[in-house]
Amino acid sequence: MKNVMIFVMFVLAIKNVQSQNKLELGISSSIIKFSDKAASVIGDRYLFQVPTLSANYRYNNSFSFGLEIAFNLVNDIGLISNSINYNSYGGFVQYHLNESNKIKPYIFLGGTMVKAQLKRTPTLNFGVGNSYWLTDNFAINTQVGYKFSEKRFESMQSHFQFTAGVLYSFDVGSLFRRKSICKVNGF
Repeated sequence: MKNVMIFVMFVLAIKNVQSQNKLELGISSSIIKFSDKAASVIGDRYLFQVPTLSANYRYNNSFSFGLEIAFNLVNDIGLISNSINYNSYGGFVQYHLNESNKIKPYIFLGGTMVKAQLKRTPTLNFGVGNSYWLTDNFAINTQVGYKFSEKRFESMQSHFQFTAGVLYSFDVGSLFRRKSICKVNGF
């Protein structure tokens, strides 16, 4: 019975992947804000992070799953100068709220591993965001998140992260359909 249930769930998942096939790739930058107390531990009140690269798979109209990796390639933008390196990688789940044709708000929950000063710290992340779709493929994305870090980790403190960037969405299934059409035509 267990194997039958696993098989049915697998078939339903494959059917859903074939019907949706939306993948969103993003690039963004962030400003990270620590509280006064956390800033005394970290050494900075604000940090600047660029770029953040993300890949988000739209499972259905309500949920999507994604991965992100963020680097600290720019340490000084004039107004903000980073005294520590802040890199992170992790994943998230988004729940999409009522959406119009162009405005697509969401809430998210996820986790990251933050690497600062050669130490890695896990964080629990949650927040809200919005994608404003300029065309069917391009969007401007903004997001406000809170990264919770347990007090036992001294290398990172809880903080807010304000993110802005762009998204590019495409139909993954069309890539496979084009490939099979080329095989049929001998290309």
